[in-house]
Amino acid sequence: MAHVNLRMLNLVAGILHLAQAVAVVWTVNLSGRLLLPVTVEYPTGSPASGLPPERISVAAVDVGIGAVIVLLLPFVTHLLIASPILGARYRSAIEGQRNPIRWVEYAFSSRRSCCS
Repeated sequence: MAHVNLRMLNLVAGILHLAQAVAVVWTVNLSGRLLLPVTVEYPTGSPASGLPPERISVAAVDVGIGAVIVLLLPFVTHLLIASPILGARYRSAIEGQRNPIRWVEYAFSSRRSCCS
Protein backbone atom coordinates (compact mmCIF):
# COMPACT_ATOMS: atom_id res chain seq x y z
CA MET A 1 0.00 0.00 0.00
CA ALA A 2 1.40 3.39 -0.94
CA HIS A 3 2.22 5.73 1.94
CA VAL A 4 -0.12 8.37 0.48
CA ASN A 5 -3.04 5.96 0.88
CA LEU A 6 -1.86 4.99 4.36
CA ARG A 7 -1.74 8.66 5.33
CA MET A 8 -5.26 9.21 3.96
CA LEU A 9 -6.59 6.14 5.77
CA ASN A 10 -5.17 7.43 9.05
CA LEU A 11 -6.65 10.89 8.47
CA VAL A 12 -10.08 9.39 7.76
CA ALA A 13 -9.86 7.06 10.77
CA GLY A 14 -8.82 9.98 12.99
CA ILE A 15 -11.74 12.09 11.77
CA LEU A 16 -14.13 9.19 12.42
CA HIS A 17 -12.81 8.80 15.98
CA LEU A 18 -13.26 12.53 16.52
CA ALA A 19 -16.83 12.34 15.16
CA GLN A 20 -17.57 9.48 17.55
CA ALA A 21 -16.18 11.47 20.48
CA VAL A 22 -18.31 14.49 19.52
CA ALA A 23 -21.38 12.22 19.24
CA VAL A 24 -20.71 10.80 22.71
CA VAL A 25 -20.30 14.30 24.17
CA TRP A 26 -23.55 15.36 22.50
CA THR A 27 -25.38 12.24 23.75
CA VAL A 28 -24.06 12.66 27.29
CA ASN A 29 -25.16 16.31 27.29
CA LEU A 30 -28.66 15.31 26.16
CA SER A 31 -29.13 12.36 28.46
CA GLY A 32 -27.22 13.52 31.50
CA ARG A 33 -24.18 12.07 33.17
CA LEU A 34 -23.90 8.39 33.91
CA LEU A 35 -21.99 7.95 37.14
CA LEU A 36 -21.18 4.46 38.34
CA PRO A 37 -20.18 3.99 41.97
CA VAL A 38 -16.92 2.38 42.99
CA THR A 39 -17.51 0.44 46.18
CA VAL A 40 -15.56 -1.66 48.64
CA GLU A 41 -16.92 -4.21 51.08
CA TYR A 42 -15.51 -4.82 54.53
CA PRO A 43 -16.44 -7.83 56.65
CA THR A 44 -18.42 -6.95 59.77
CA GLY A 45 -17.77 -10.17 61.64
CA SER A 46 -16.19 -13.55 61.36
CA PRO A 47 -16.88 -15.59 58.22
CA ALA A 48 -19.12 -17.93 60.22
CA SER A 49 -21.19 -15.10 61.73
CA GLY A 50 -23.32 -14.66 58.64
CA LEU A 51 -23.34 -10.87 59.03
CA PRO A 52 -23.54 -8.94 55.75
CA PRO A 53 -20.43 -6.95 54.82
CA GLU A 54 -20.34 -3.19 55.17
CA ARG A 55 -20.38 -1.57 51.71
CA ILE A 56 -18.74 1.84 51.32
CA SER A 57 -18.84 3.99 48.18
CA VAL A 58 -15.37 5.45 47.63
CA ALA A 59 -15.83 7.24 44.30
CA ALA A 60 -18.01 7.65 41.24
CA VAL A 61 -16.78 7.16 37.68
CA ASP A 62 -18.22 9.26 34.86
CA VAL A 63 -18.72 6.76 32.03
CA GLY A 64 -19.31 9.45 29.39
CA ILE A 65 -16.02 11.20 30.02
CA GLY A 66 -14.23 7.84 30.01
CA ALA A 67 -15.76 6.98 26.64
CA VAL A 68 -14.73 10.34 25.17
CA ILE A 69 -11.15 9.88 26.37
CA VAL A 70 -11.02 6.36 24.91
CA LEU A 71 -12.14 7.78 21.54
CA LEU A 72 -9.81 10.78 21.61
CA LEU A 73 -6.66 8.69 22.18
CA PRO A 74 -6.86 6.94 18.78
CA PHE A 75 -7.91 10.25 17.17
CA VAL A 76 -4.66 11.86 18.34
CA THR A 77 -2.65 8.76 17.36
CA HIS A 78 -4.09 8.66 13.83
CA LEU A 79 -3.36 12.36 13.33
CA LEU A 80 0.21 11.98 14.58
CA ILE A 81 0.73 8.98 12.29
CA ALA A 82 -0.66 10.94 9.34
CA SER A 83 1.56 13.93 10.14
CA PRO A 84 5.24 14.44 9.32
CA ILE A 85 5.99 13.98 13.06
CA LEU A 86 5.53 10.18 13.08
CA GLY A 87 4.50 9.45 9.49
CA ALA A 88 7.90 8.33 8.17
CA ARG A 89 8.59 6.19 11.23
CA TYR A 90 5.15 4.60 10.99
CA ARG A 91 5.55 3.81 7.26
CA SER A 92 8.96 2.28 7.90
CA ALA A 93 7.57 0.11 10.69
CA ILE A 94 4.60 -1.01 8.55
CA GLU A 95 6.95 -1.92 5.69
CA GLY A 96 8.86 -4.07 8.20
CA GLN A 97 5.53 -5.66 9.24
CA ARG A 98 5.62 -4.01 12.69
CA ASN A 99 3.29 -1.51 14.27
CA PRO A 100 4.82 -0.29 17.56
CA ILE A 101 3.08 3.09 17.48
CA ARG A 102 -0.34 1.48 17.41
CA TRP A 103 0.63 -0.87 20.27
CA VAL A 104 1.54 2.13 22.41
CA GLU A 105 -1.87 3.65 21.66
CA TYR A 106 -3.57 0.33 22.43
CA ALA A 107 -1.76 0.18 25.75
CA PHE A 108 -3.13 3.57 26.77
CA SER A 109 -6.65 3.21 25.37
CA SER A 110 -7.18 -0.31 26.71
CA ARG A 111 -5.96 0.77 30.14
CA ARG A 112 -8.35 3.70 30.04
CA SER A 113 -11.30 1.62 28.87
CA CYS A 114 -10.81 -1.03 31.53
CA CYS A 115 -10.47 1.60 34.25
CA SER A 116 -13.10 4.13 33.19
